[in-house]
Amino acid sequence: MAPTSTAAHAAYFTSLAALASYFDHPHSVPPKPLPSRRRPAREGPRLLVCHDYKGGYNDPPDAMGYTFNFWPCVDTFIYFSHYRVAPPPASWITAAHREGVPILGTLIFEWDESKPDISLLTSRGRLYASLLARLAHERGFDGWLLNVEVALPGGRAHAEKLLEWIGELKSEMRALVGEDAQVIWYDSVTDAGHLAWQDRLCAANAPFFATAGQLFTNYTWAGHYPMLSAQYVRDMDRHHPHPPPRPNAPEANVPATPALTTSTLDIYTGIDVWGRGTHGGGGFKSHWALDHIRAAGTYQEPLIPSIFPPSPPSDQVAYIGTSTALFAPAWTWESQEERWAEGQEGWEAWWARERRFWIGDRGRTSPPGTGVPRPGTTSSDKISTTDAISAADEDDEQPDLELMPGFFPALCNHTPYRPIAHFHLALPTYLPFSTTFCPGTGRHTFARGDKVGGAWTDTVPFRP
Repeated sequence: MAPTSTAAHAAYFTSLAALASYFDHPHSVPPKPLPSRRRPAREGPRLLVCHDYKGGYNDPPDAMGYTFNFWPCVDTFIYFSHYRVAPPPASWITAAHREGVPILGTLIFEWDESKPDISLLTSRGRLYASLLARLAHERGFDGWLLNVEVALPGGRAHAEKLLEWIGELKSEMRALVGEDAQVIWYDSVTDAGHLAWQDRLCAANAPFFATAGQLFTNYTWAGHYPMLSAQYVRDMDRHHPHPPPRPNAPEANVPATPALTTSTLDIYTGIDVWGRGTHGGGGFKSHWALDHIRAAGTYQEPLIPSIFPPSPPSDQVAYIGTSTALFAPAWTWESQEERWAEGQEGWEAWWARERRFWIGDRGRTSPPGTGVPRPGTTSSDKISTTDAISAADEDDEQPDLELMPGFFPALCNHTPYRPIAHFHLALPTYLPFSTTFCPGTGRHTFARGDKVGGAWTDTVPFRP
């Protein structure tokens, strides 16, 4: 049955009133998904993935569909939809948590029709902060992306109330979900209440960054904007240092470290894989934008190296730059779907493009007839890696540089194609390691060795 916003167990909510009604009435509470087994935190720039596949809540149970398989490269995953309150489905929560990745839902306000709800949110702030935290606790996910893409009716005064509400939400989330709960602000509304995307951290959105703790920037930034974001945080550090240590504290003789030294990594510079205003044009030119994000980072000696034991030179530096937010990586599927015939050929072509996008070609000169890893096929079914990737080559045409935001010839001497994993290496998961070698989709359904059905997609396939 298709998901609904009015069922006893609602998949999503189309309004704040629907969310309140859900908790005002008895409703079925499904078993919690797999709890997260957190990996050690990445020391350098992080990767946030915001999936946005066809609006969400549409995994086809009776066809081979899109699934996500490169969790080791990802540090935070956001389930995105255009419904007002969009919690992740249980299958996606389990898939993320199984790989040690926190997963967030989306609270979104778009277009004029959402103005009554954004006013309601701040007028009854504690109520909705509590309800959103209860929903995250009930469903077992880890936080919220706050996406307010509508001008605030009350202007600056409304923005101040919204800032207070974000603080309440963080407090409620930490109380119910835990200290690792996340709240991320999307770069949209300014501190004056205007809808004005800044594309970087600046004075107009810094209060939201400081209150939420993390910022997801818009995508239409100029090439030097990631550097400006990182510099702005360093300026905040200098103006808001830690309080000095107590006179009798053991660490009194240790110089105070700036309060936000590592929070440059809490700025996620956005890349739209569809290329809408993104430097390089997205797709298989997403590495152009990643080049600039990575170039914004500088490496500096620790402030107090003398209190640490000697370490190899590579451990003596700290990355001071921004992280990356990758929006809509399901572009690999959606951008080609109409060109593919229904059935295995479409899935094969997608899997080749998906692997290339994330981990590179890995042997692009494979001999004819060599298939891409996939659910079982016969030799007559195989599509060569070379043939499957040739479709991706059509996306490799050089964009018109003069049309790209922030194009500076001296800064845009980009290297040949590099996949996402080149910039964000896969992190190991906890042992013991186990796998079904299943990408979450298949051509046939079997029960006890007998074929009982056709194609299927399940982000968390059955495990014996």
